Amino acid sequence: MFKKKFPFYRQIERMDCGAACIRMIAKYYGKEISLTSIKNRCSLEQKGLSLLSLSSAAESFGLKTLGIKIDLDIFINRVCLPAIVHWKEDHYVVVYKINKKNVLVADPAFGLIKYSLAEFINGWLIKKSEQNETGIALIIEPTEEFLKRENETSNEQKFSHLFDYIAPYKFHFINLLVGLVIGSFLQLCLPFITQNIIDKGINTRDISLIQILLVAQLAIFIGKTFLDFLQSWVILHVSARINISMISDFLIKLMKLPSPFFKNRKIGDILQRIGDHKRIELFVTNNSLYFIYNFFNILIFGSILMYYNSLIFLIFLLSSVIYLTWILLLLKRRKIIDKKRFENSSTNNSNLIQIISGIDEIKLNNCEQVYRWAWEKLQAKLFNINLKGLALNQIQSSGALFISQIRNLIITYIIAISVVEGKMTLGVMLAVMTILGYLNSPLDFMINFTRSLQDAQISLERLNEINMLETEEAGRVIKNKMVYEDINLKSICFSYNNNDYEYILNGINLNIPSNKITAITGASGCGKTTLIKLLLGLLVPTKGHIYIGANDLRTIELREWRQQCGAVMQDGFIFSDTVLRNIALSNTETMDYNRILYSSKLAMVDEFIKELPQKYETKIGLDAHNLSQGQKQRILLARAIYKDPKYFFLDEATNSLDSRNEKIITDNLNLFFENRTVIIIAHRLSTIKNAHNIITLGRGEVLEQGSYCELIRKKGNFYQLFLNQLEEEKISV
Repeated sequence: MFKKKFPFYRQIERMDCGAACIRMIAKYYGKEISLTSIKNRCSLEQKGLSLLSLSSAAESFGLKTLGIKIDLDIFINRVCLPAIVHWKEDHYVVVYKINKKNVLVADPAFGLIKYSLAEFINGWLIKKSEQNETGIALIIEPTEEFLKRENETSNEQKFSHLFDYIAPYKFHFINLLVGLVIGSFLQLCLPFITQNIIDKGINTRDISLIQILLVAQLAIFIGKTFLDFLQSWVILHVSARINISMISDFLIKLMKLPSPFFKNRKIGDILQRIGDHKRIELFVTNNSLYFIYNFFNILIFGSILMYYNSLIFLIFLLSSVIYLTWILLLLKRRKIIDKKRFENSSTNNSNLIQIISGIDEIKLNNCEQVYRWAWEKLQAKLFNINLKGLALNQIQSSGALFISQIRNLIITYIIAISVVEGKMTLGVMLAVMTILGYLNSPLDFMINFTRSLQDAQISLERLNEINMLETEEAGRVIKNKMVYEDINLKSICFSYNNNDYEYILNGINLNIPSNKITAITGASGCGKTTLIKLLLGLLVPTKGHIYIGANDLRTIELREWRQQCGAVMQDGFIFSDTVLRNIALSNTETMDYNRILYSSKLAMVDEFIKELPQKYETKIGLDAHNLSQGQKQRILLARAIYKDPKYFFLDEATNSLDSRNEKIITDNLNLFFENRTVIIIAHRLSTIKNAHNIITLGRGEVLEQGSYCELIRKKGNFYQLFLNQLEEEKISV
């Protein structure tokens, strides 16, 4: 029924292999599904994608799956193909055909590959003993539900979209094109001038004609140089602006993406995509413009060459086709090398950031050598990839040079014979050689243009993955209608992997009353911080709903909601800026200095500010490495207070403070908390004893809740925490 060439889709990133395999199988059965849609349904983490997550994603589209560990004979004779197999224990590929000698595989990293049975066994089987050879496979078959589904309409950005960035500068580009056309016509005169200098000037010994022609040639050179200078300046000016616009739009999109996107991506990977914009910008500005110019030159000078000698033109045309074919044959391998270079460069950037950020821990644990070796190992990989790229370029260049030299020898021979036989004058010979020189440059550009186009396509694929993601504001319509009421959680379940069996929070039903203090406590890892992030909209519940009054949080604009929220998180970040701007982070353009002083006083920032050289204008290093943890927490508290929020979230916000400072700040905050809804996560009883309601979490569920006195009398989980802390305090005393 489905006998046709197997469809192939290449993975964009290293961990996209599983999603790309599902996409290929879906297309094989006649349905188009975007890579982004599949990835959105996969539980992708930095460590990769499990077979179970891959199966769940496939079934969500209506495909029937079965994950099995199977031996080779059963796989060959009984399994319905295509099927996904776990390849070399860290990759997924599709097996789409098996015959007596070969296994045909669609590898999303490399393409359609034919393996011998021995090669396939070596890559797939886990246990290679003679008695028990097994490998992991995911068998996938279409269901009626799948076959009835509509094809997805692609909303990927095309190159036509990128030219929207050119629109504001269309007059600049029109002027550039006019300049390029004028430059082409100026160059067009040079072969004829060369011919006339020889045939009419030198042969007739007309010195005045030679002088006139040389002056004309000099004028053309000066005019062309001036035009080139103006064009370079305009291109530099326009390309810089376009690049800024493109990266600015990318950052706007990036900042609107949900928080989990950044948790599941390496920093280096995101930084590499900014480099992708540079590739695209170069293609849109320089290469597309000069493509028109060089194409125009090929037409003009090719026509003149044909006018002079049609045989030479045909030889040049044939050799150019061979030249282009040779280059294009190697582009596929070059694309694979480019992808590997991107992945390893991304990992390299992430590793360097990790080493620099964690240098103190590296020093304390004497593991400098371990991290240096890891870095050197990665450099070796990059070196090998670059070496392969260099070798490929050398093969391309050597082959291209060989073809070019053979062409030149043949053309030189024909021209020389024509001159000797009197069929061509010496002037025409020099004119033809000049034209061939002018044609070589556009031809080389066309080769480079093909490479640049490929680079831009690769970069566009990578950027499309981000451009096609839904922002965290998608589907949110409620704005400027905030009612400061209770927060209600209805049957909240949450899993970072979207798996029913890995819930961090399971069936949470809570009422958080407005204008009251609610404390959440429990053992580490029970889901307290996750709950806070759900309330702040940083995470979205896997199941269930959160209501602010009568409004579902999923429908409220997050910017509007967060404007009313002040939060101090465990991993709160201090920016490389002044103390003043770090406190007034929510409104740095029109800072209220009285509020800054008030916030600083409540959070006791003013105590250590006095010791800083420039007081509030003192610049703090990245993540405040020059401040203590307690000082960082006080700045974070002052930042939250400065917002004057209606909802206040504190996640272990005072755990780095000494008991004296904690007591003073807690007393200050209790006054500030009046007429505000406050949610506190803390282990210390001194922080939560004044809460109106205390919730104890355990194993992702609400174990008990009530006032401080009620829970102590109940002698349940909270009471046990109370006793444990009393014991710790006795020991410390």
